[in-house]
Amino acid sequence: MPAALLLGATTAFGVACSGFGAAGATPFKTVASVDQLMLGPIAHASRTYWNAVSTVVDKDGIHEHAPGNDTEWTTTWSAAITLAESGNLLMMADRTRGDDWNAFALQLVDAGNRAAHAAEARSAEQVLEQGEQIYAACTACHMKFVMGGEVPRDVP
Repeated sequence: MPAALLLGATTAFGVACSGFGAAGATPFKTVASVDQLMLGPIAHASRTYWNAVSTVVDKDGIHEHAPGNDTEWTTTWSAAITLAESGNLLMMADRTRGDDWNAFALQLVDAGNRAAHAAEARSAEQVLEQGEQIYAACTACHMKFVMGGEVPRDVP
């Protein structure tokens, strides 16, 4: 009998907690459209990250560029973490466009997270490699949702 009472109490507690989680969920209020996110923070962060490491070949030779101080590495990290969290913003209920969309957004989260770790490691080579992964995630999504003819919900 005590085991049955314990099982009943445990079940009641579990039901009560699951209800509390749903009722106590953090509310979200989106203020930017998908296009605004793409043209604003996502475009800015991607350009910042991709421009952090470069090789330019011109008539004067080969010129390598990489972050050279704490501020530049922090800027590179900030751009990467912005991209990672932007993937989460794209999956919010007001912005998501289904399972394929969410899969692409998760690729951006993962690529951005790896990119942030590359910046934390202060590795120009890793930043370059992760920049390619961010590009691949963005391009795959754009091929389906921009080039593939699907019109964003928030565009008339």
